[in-house]
Amino acid sequence: MDSKLQRKIERIVKYTCANYVDKGCLLTGSLCVFSIVHGAPSCVWAQEALLPTNPLLESEYYASFKRKSLITRDQCSSCGTSFIKRGNAHRFCSDCSAKKIRQSKRESARKKRA
Repeated sequence: MDSKLQRKIERIVKYTCANYVDKGCLLTGSLCVFSIVHGAPSCVWAQEALLPTNPLLESEYYASFKRKSLITRDQCSSCGTSFIKRGNAHRFCSDCSAKKIRQSKRESARKKRA
């Protein structure tokens, strides 16, 4: 999660959280996790009660975790089926990829003979 998003969430927690008092949390008896932890804070109360009040911020918050996922899915440019993308240049599913490789080799050989 970037610092801009972190500050937005801290502001909402500070002004709207019923458990936030003097930089601390009444539920845990310690400092508020959203104000001291940078990276992936998780306060169940804030996630379930505060974030839904601001849908745009809620979607940004959950999207920040999805971006870091190692597995991305994409649609094949040729047939449209869904496949697991293994790199930025990966555009086709395994079946269509094999067909495209054969086709490009065929065209290359044809140009070489001509």
